[in-house]
Amino acid sequence: MGQKIHPYGFRLGIIHKHHANWFATKTNYSAYFFEDLYIRQFFKQQLKNKGILNIHICRQPYNHIHVSLFCIKPNNFLIPGKNHLKTIQLKLQTLLAKYQNSSEVCSQFPNKINKYNQPLRLSIQLIEDFNYEQNAFFLATFLIEQLEKRIAFRRAIKKTFKRVKMHSILGIKIQISGRLNGAEIARTEWVQDGQVPLQSLAANIDYTSQIAKTIYGILGIKIWIFQKI
Repeated sequence: MGQKIHPYGFRLGIIHKHHANWFATKTNYSAYFFEDLYIRQFFKQQLKNKGILNIHICRQPYNHIHVSLFCIKPNNFLIPGKNHLKTIQLKLQTLLAKYQNSSEVCSQFPNKINKYNQPLRLSIQLIEDFNYEQNAFFLATFLIEQLEKRIAFRRAIKKTFKRVKMHSILGIKIQISGRLNGAEIARTEWVQDGQVPLQSLAANIDYTSQIAKTIYGILGIKIWIFQKI
């Protein structure tokens, strides 16, 4: 059972919290949901490989959206340029305003996102993650870079294990599926160090599922990290 459900969703309300905090009725729930996807997709495209580990979205009254970015080095977004925090905020605010007033959104969601026609207010907060080497998404990104450079998967896994501070976690499991090292037949390989109790609700499991695009095809990567509470 533990391997057939997302470890994070399995523990929501017990030891994990939602990454999006807002209230919606039946009529505008789907509109808020798709707008959240639009915001997350924007950051994934604009700030790819910029150290963004997690995104939390909080909606407040009168069309105010607050976005918290958990990143490795917040100072990188304070340097003048296209990745400056204010530049990103103005760009996203302009795109969101167009998205909310677009004919496609208005026709698909008759009860509009901006119900009271309030001007959109967007605020972005940078939060530094000091324990980023214990983050599953960070390790998956590092592993993807190694695999896309055509490094053997076992060697790439060993390098990933070296990035983890084992004294600060209780266990880790890495699984790779696909045409490993260019083999004609796809297979699944996994390596585990320590304990990874997937069925225990009290276990703080960090999980991610990503893909690596290699010249032999797509490799599926899954990482479980048993963190200390």
